[in-house]
Amino acid sequence: LAVVAVRDEVRDERDEHDETFTGEEWHMTTRNDDDDTGGLSDLRAQADRGLCRLGTRSVRYVRVQVDAADAISGRTRSPVHLGLALDRSGSMNGPRIELARLGVIEALRLLTPRDAFAVVTFDDHVEPVVRPAQAATPDAVRAAITAVSRIEARGGTALHAGWLSAAEAVSERPPGALGRCLLLTDGEANHGLTDPHLLAAAAGQLAGQHGVATSTIGLGESYNDVLLRMMADASDGHAYHVTSPQDLPSVLAQEVDEALSVVARSVELQVRPSEGVRVEALGRFRSSWKGTYLGVSLGALVARQRLEIVLRVTLPAAPVTDAPSVEITATAEGEPCLVAPVLTAWRFASHIENDKQPRNREVDRAVATLYASKARQDSADLHPRDREGAVAMMLATAARIEQYANGNPELLNLVAALRSEAETLKDRMDEMTRKQLTMSAYSSLKGRDPHGKSVRRPT
Repeated sequence: LAVVAVRDEVRDERDEHDETFTGEEWHMTTRNDDDDTGGLSDLRAQADRGLCRLGTRSVRYVRVQVDAADAISGRTRSPVHLGLALDRSGSMNGPRIELARLGVIEALRLLTPRDAFAVVTFDDHVEPVVRPAQAATPDAVRAAITAVSRIEARGGTALHAGWLSAAEAVSERPPGALGRCLLLTDGEANHGLTDPHLLAAAAGQLAGQHGVATSTIGLGESYNDVLLRMMADASDGHAYHVTSPQDLPSVLAQEVDEALSVVARSVELQVRPSEGVRVEALGRFRSSWKGTYLGVSLGALVARQRLEIVLRVTLPAAPVTDAPSVEITATAEGEPCLVAPVLTAWRFASHIENDKQPRNREVDRAVATLYASKARQDSADLHPRDREGAVAMMLATAARIEQYANGNPELLNLVAALRSEAETLKDRMDEMTRKQLTMSAYSSLKGRDPHGKSVRRPT
């Protein structure tokens, strides 16, 4: 039995790197143009291969593409209730606090009287600027701009208390209003609750109970990027790295603009495998088993957003059903979306047929890009403690992708890039460069561009 198990593992590993490819798409739904209920316009899926091995387990990958609907002219968008938590600790002194103030002011100017906002600053203590939340009337925005303009930097970083005050200010909202909290910091949490896992759990709890997603903005080189990523992930928010204070206003405005462009809320993919099939979602999307299906949380989607999710599917060695499969449906705010479900199924075949079968290059590129991003993020996180381990991690991923590149220029370019980056990891890396690498990879793992922006489908 031990020999069989080892043989199966070896064949399973080989099975991930078969060297024949094709552009053939194994399954794709047709677009439903007449119905955007739930805020989605399309759901489609592609598998890397259509056969699985008889007599041993097979690993297959499925790329799922979700398209959000257009913003419909004349349709009223959801009001946004925005809580802004601004770090005013001593390290924010000078241009940082000046440009942070400007960013907050620009964000407030994007709101309309239908929206509401709260502004909280924190150093050693929390100081509300606008709290409780107020409707974003012209008079209220003008008064807030005057108050924000007076904010000065001082003291330590009570990050938890400052974030919680801003988030709780928008936790009670009228039905249909969208809750968002923006946390901006340039330092470590050093007052009150500081444990990253507990802070992330608090963000997740607030999101689950009150629907407030937290997006985080880290400025400079001294903030805890792992903490900010964890808080964003736990609450279906986004995390951003800002190298220069000059970029703060545009990042704040971008996040608020996306909140104002939401067309689908609390989107979840429900992945139902047939008997004997195991499935997991790759990347940095929250997922959990809910009875018979894997729920993959995508959060809120903005107009024309295109989001890709990769599933790793392990198929059984023997037919439990004639065609092992995964069925994927989408829900928004807990209700089914009227976009057609997609069903991806495989056929059992001999080892010879499996070795000769074509592969879908588009799926291979999506999978390779995701694994490359994960290697970049993990190696950058590891680098300060173990440079050799970080280099080995990057090189191992490059070697794995090269095994199934089979001359494909895009995959080979990715391999070359990983090896070049591995060389840079051999030397000491300054903290700003490390954070840039980590956060760019993080954005890719969330299906966003390197700067954290949502990817929009072509017009």
